[in-house]
This record gives sequence, C-alpha cells and structure tokens, in this order.
Amino acid sequence: GEFDRAHGLLDEAWSVVDGHGHQIGASIQGWRSAILTWQGRWVDAREAAQESAWIAERTRSLFQFCQGRVTAAYADWRLSGDERFIAVADQATGWLEPRDSGLFRSLNHGWLVDGWLACGRRERARRHAAAALRRGRRGDLIGAAMSFRALALDAADAGDAGRAARWLARAGQAAQQRQSAHESACNELCAAQLAQRLGQPAEATRRAAAAGQAFEHLQMDWHRQQALQRVPPG
Repeated sequence: GEFDRAHGLLDEAWSVVDGHGHQIGASIQGWRSAILTWQGRWVDAREAAQESAWIAERTRSLFQFCQGRVTAAYADWRLSGDERFIAVADQATGWLEPRDSGLFRSLNHGWLVDGWLACGRRERARRHAAAALRRGRRGDLIGAAMSFRALALDAADAGDAGRAARWLARAGQAAQQRQSAHESACNELCAAQLAQRLGQPAEATRRAAAAGQAFEHLQMDWHRQQALQRVPPG
C-alpha cells in the first residue's frame, strides 16, 4: 500500500538500465502496471502494461510479453466491461501453462476469476480459482485475495451466506500473510458488498464507510468511489 514509495523505487530501477532495450525494462513496467491496477488507475495500468509487452517482444521475453497482454486486457475490461478483453487475458495466461515458472502467475488467475464471474462464466472462473488455490499452496499468494473475494460475492449472489463468509475469511488470511494494506481495504469493501447483497443495509453502510476511509488514506480513488456508491449521502 505504499504506492508512492513503490513507484519511486521502480523509477530508480529504470534509471540504472536501458529500460527500452533490456529485458529488465519489461519486468519494471510489468510490476508498475500491476501496482497501478491495485490503485485502480486503469488507463495508466494499460499504458504501462502495453509498454512492458512491447519491450518483452523486442527482447524475446515470453513471460513478460504474456503478463503485459494480460494486465492490459484486464485494465481494458475494467474500463469497458467488454468480455472480449477477459478472453484475451485468458488466452495469454494459457500460453504460459506449459512453462511452469515460479513467478507470480496467481495474479493472472485472480483477475480471471474476478472477470469471468462478473461476466457470468462460472465454469471458467472456477478453473482459474482452482489454479489460484494451487499456486497459493506453493507460496504464490499475490492473486489469492482477489480470487477469494470474487468467490465470496458469487456465493452471496447464490444466497449462501455461510460460504460467502468463509471465502471472505480466506481473503483476510491472504491479506494478512502478505501484510497488504490495499488487499485489506479491498476486503472491507467486499464485506460491504456482501452485506448489501445479503440484505443487511446497515452493515453494508458501516463497512463501506470503513473501506472508503482506508482507500482515501491509500489514495485509491477509483476504489473509494466504489465504496461511496454504497454509503447513503449525508
């Protein structure tokens, strides 16, 4: 959640390499794009991801090329709501399946669980949820909380309050393991969304207000607007 410091460190990393002509440049911009998605800065995230993919293509880095494609597509989906972008992200993630690297691929699966469930494609979402769980057991938790939040909301839509609570608890555990302030804030917003869908308006308002305060502190403006939409004015 220390986003200004994170961007400063990435700027420092960029300054010591020829970023546009070196494979490390793709990695730097790839991480920058991921951080920008955590902030909800979708246009900036898409631009950084596209640059990462462009550098990766020039330096023949398959992993970074695919990551750039996935991140840019997820940002495009957030901006447009067009399901085709989730399909692009799914395809690019699939290109990496035969190459079982130790890198943080759970981030892709988290985005795909989120996107496919929002598009009503539960079977596709469940496949990526299973992959995120497998990655989590191997220590890759970077996309775990996002997956669990999406599964919690899907359970709430099905009227299963118990299952929703269990998935939200797992999201909390993942955020705690990563010591992630932004994931904890997103979990609070998820709790508000669950309460709203389960017919608990007072709890939804309380949790949304708490999430909004956390997002304001973290300068996560897009997420803060999502929280404010669930808090009655005045």
